[in-house]
Amino acid sequence: MNEILKQIPSWIEIRNSKKTSNKQPHQSYNLAPIDFKKHKKANFSNGCIVTEKCGVGLTPRGFYPCGPGGTVDRVFGFNLGIKNLNKVTKKRLRKQMKTLCKYCGHFKGPDLPKKEKISTSWKKAYNDYKKNKPKHSLY
Repeated sequence: MNEILKQIPSWIEIRNSKKTSNKQPHQSYNLAPIDFKKHKKANFSNGCIVTEKCGVGLTPRGFYPCGPGGTVDRVFGFNLGIKNLNKVTKKRLRKQMKTLCKYCGHFKGPDLPKKEKISTSWKKAYNDYKKNKPKHSLY
């Protein structure tokens, strides 16, 4: 892996978390903010700290404002991935965040529970996903 990482261009920033254990900290992000009264009227297009700290994410379905945004889209089936790097703009990312961040527990901030909890929207999305996986166009 280290040999492969050496081949990556210098303009790409890589952060090595240097994990030393198979047991990693967990945050239950399957808590959709829209399932909680406190966040019903939030401006989701502002995103959260993940978009600032981690930057744009790329999945087989396209570019997203963050990695978790891609996973929300995969499960909920919005098909919002931006398919062309040249079309990744602040306006388009904010439009994605307006939809995706409603369902991502990271929006709620650092008070996520350490044990797995799942809100109503996620339970429904997982059930729907099991019955009929969403079709996404690929990047």
